[in-house]
Amino acid sequence: MTETITGTISRIIYSNEENGYTVLELAAEGRLDTDITIVGVMPPVKPGERLRLTGSWAAHPRYGEQFKATRCEQLLPATITGIKEYLASTLIKGIGPVTAERIVQHFGADTMRVLDEETERLREVSGIGPKTAKRIAESWNEHQGIRRVMVFLQGHSISTGLAVKIHKVYGNDAMWIVQRDPYRLVRDIRGVGFKTADGIARELGLSPDSPARVQAGVIHVLREQIQAGHVYTPRETLATQTSRLLSVPSGLIETAIEDLWHGDAIHCETLTFPAGDREEHAVYLTPFYYGEAGVANHLYALAESPAALPFHTFSTAEWEALWSRATRFVGVELSPQQRKAVYTMLTCKVTVLTGGPGTGKTQTVRTIIGVLEDMGLRYALCAPTGRAAKRLAETTGRKAQTIHRLLQYSRDGFVRNEENPLEIDFLVVDEASMLDILLTNHLLKAVDPSTHVLFVGDVDQLPSVGAGDVLRDLIASDHTAVVRLTTIFRQAADSGIVVNAHKI
Repeated sequence: MTETITGTISRIIYSNEENGYTVLELAAEGRLDTDITIVGVMPPVKPGERLRLTGSWAAHPRYGEQFKATRCEQLLPATITGIKEYLASTLIKGIGPVTAERIVQHFGADTMRVLDEETERLREVSGIGPKTAKRIAESWNEHQGIRRVMVFLQGHSISTGLAVKIHKVYGNDAMWIVQRDPYRLVRDIRGVGFKTADGIARELGLSPDSPARVQAGVIHVLREQIQAGHVYTPRETLATQTSRLLSVPSGLIETAIEDLWHGDAIHCETLTFPAGDREEHAVYLTPFYYGEAGVANHLYALAESPAALPFHTFSTAEWEALWSRATRFVGVELSPQQRKAVYTMLTCKVTVLTGGPGTGKTQTVRTIIGVLEDMGLRYALCAPTGRAAKRLAETTGRKAQTIHRLLQYSRDGFVRNEENPLEIDFLVVDEASMLDILLTNHLLKAVDPSTHVLFVGDVDQLPSVGAGDVLRDLIASDHTAVVRLTTIFRQAADSGIVVNAHKI
């Protein structure tokens, strides 16, 4: 049951500056018992502030009864005593208890108006010089700016949590930006979708035919296509779906597409398919265009660069010696199919190893690792997810990492890149069916052109949650060596488990 509580903050127990999540104690008006615990996302608040909170009660298994706030309004005090306590609460830099007493004594009930409109008059107060008056004015304007922004945003059906995000990005300009172009929120604020921005625009009375709305609708449709796994959207499909979403003339949509292209938010490309029998007018969100082009260019560079490994020069005798040693690496003799697979991976710059459950992919990878270690060559094992990397480490007995960890991801991006490539001779990427186009581009950027790359995966497994079916496209490209393992080794070929696994 939703309830509204008003009170003054007694103590801040916890506050996360990044997301606004706060735990505080509130002296609630009309309650004579102990302070109540409030939890929720809030704007920056301090002890002494008066709040109006909307939410509901919940019982925490460890901390007991709490009020979960879904809406938070910062209130200004209305009485002389309240104003004095408010100013004395360290909210405003330059005002302590003594200075607060003097200010309120001088201006009385007019104090808040003076601080809002005539801060230069603070110098009338005994003990406040020009520097202190300036510091108080700046701090007051900053704090009240936050409050005004929050009041405006929440007044347009924006939750406190989202309002905090918006203020964190735009600061005290948030009100001006949202009034001018609420659709900018879709581009700039993670978690704000087109429908939220469109609702704000309607409340503000913006025209449904406005260029900003149509452009935001185009971006929204492209993002939905990306969530469905598509790197690009055919232009005709984009126009149809945007028209259905916005109910605007097609001419406005075409204009929006051209304007977004010229503004570099999207990229339009005419694709000619290998058979040469058809063309498609593709529209990309710009990062995905460069992601796809980057993957193609990096793969081409890998394929065309000389190999650093010596295997393509091996004689028959050297290969026979290698097969003999390989048997020791894995404890069993390799089948002819597996030998061919290992040969291909060691002599080709880019290889895909694919096959269903139990066909020997892991054993083949272990053989590759054994050969590389035997010859003192450098390698790395990686996978798209933590679970996949852990499984790879367990099955090979060697260190395996997520792609993000391998590339040393940080807030500033990937440390490993074209300027700082991985110092390895061979890269194994397991569970490659889970790769999306953007992550693959980052990975290949960090691979020196002399390196051999092996993608391992089963195209019949679940694809990536991101855009781009990279493994399937690699196999279909005809520009990558592909090894398909078909013979079942892990259990008897007629094992019900394996047979059913292949059926699924």
